[in-house]
Amino acid sequence: MTATSAGVARQGRAERPGLRTFSSARFRVVVAALLLIVGGLVLGSTMLRQASDPTGQFAIDFADYHQAAARISAGGSPYAPEMLLGPVPAQGVDRYRYPPPLAQLLVPLAGLPLATAAWIWMALQALAVLAAVWIAGTVGGAARSAERLLWSAVAGIWFLPVFDTLWKGNVSGFVALGVVLVVLGGAAATVGSVAGVALKLVPVTLLPAAFLPATRRSWIIGALGAVALVAVSVAISPRAWQDYAVVLPNLLAGSADYATNLAPDSVASHLGLADGLAGVVRIGSLVGAGAALVLSAVLARRPGGIPAAVVLGTVAMLLLPDAVWYHYLAVLLPLAALAWRAASPRARVLLLSGGALVSAALAWLPLALAGATLMVGGTLLAVWPRAGGRSPVATLAAARTVARAIEA
Repeated sequence: MTATSAGVARQGRAERPGLRTFSSARFRVVVAALLLIVGGLVLGSTMLRQASDPTGQFAIDFADYHQAAARISAGGSPYAPEMLLGPVPAQGVDRYRYPPPLAQLLVPLAGLPLATAAWIWMALQALAVLAAVWIAGTVGGAARSAERLLWSAVAGIWFLPVFDTLWKGNVSGFVALGVVLVVLGGAAATVGSVAGVALKLVPVTLLPAAFLPATRRSWIIGALGAVALVAVSVAISPRAWQDYAVVLPNLLAGSADYATNLAPDSVASHLGLADGLAGVVRIGSLVGAGAALVLSAVLARRPGGIPAAVVLGTVAMLLLPDAVWYHYLAVLLPLAALAWRAASPRARVLLLSGGALVSAALAWLPLALAGATLMVGGTLLAVWPRAGGRSPVATLAAARTVARAIEA
């Protein structure tokens, strides 16, 4: 299709009843503002009810981090003694499951009441998600405007894995921001990927996309950052790292058999698939994760391939664990923002329908798996490098600016 015929087609679609009103920027701003207000009121009131209910799950994950930080500040280990004794199930109270640096970073909040610290943590995560969506959209070539800021906030409110991560107080919002830093390339990518691994370990799947295309200087900055981070962390709490060496295999050996687990084999099992077949699905997930990781490494070194490499690294990050929770899918939102401007109408349908299914999954959780698959498909269609090494999201002026600032 020529540029002229494509423009005519877009103009024709814009004239269809129900669509032409969206050609008005003022109308779009009003719609975005209304959606933001309605979403804020509905989800905000839900959050307040959860926070006032002592039996609810408000900040249930953050409570573990807060307790771990309190133990670190008292000179102890962030891990509960029971976690050193044997396999640790994927769910449970007082089960800090991450490397020591997160608990160490939260020590300044350890002296605050849990409720106060949880609201601060929630605000920081909300800002991280908004920043991730905004930066990703900018890298994808979208113009900076108040309207886009509104739509970025709307997407964050109505994509319910984000609400889930804010409600429970885990780290998925910061993981999403780390993924976007890898898309930026350069030192931003190496530093962001190292920070992600220190935070939660499983973002190790993003290291090929961060380090393989990096310049020598960016590579050295990331490597030195990793060494310095671990050295300082060990110096602060050597016992924590000794315990983590025991806790990590216990975590890997623990059960993940929960109805809320979105790992493909778990979904298949709870839908009634025989255990043997569910095991085959698990093997398929691991093979898929490995294939995505290898392809990510290949694309990372190809001109224009970094965005697709990051998407595939994220796919591996979601397929690799045997426990995948709903809030993990928050990472897909900034990737959709990255792809949106370059996306064809078909890819945008996949992104929107996939996002709708993921949010609707609160009614029936397997929908989240289908929706995530559609979102990944739509994103890859949009960001896959074109012939000649051209990237459809090659508007990387902002990315280069951030990378130079970090390297300076």
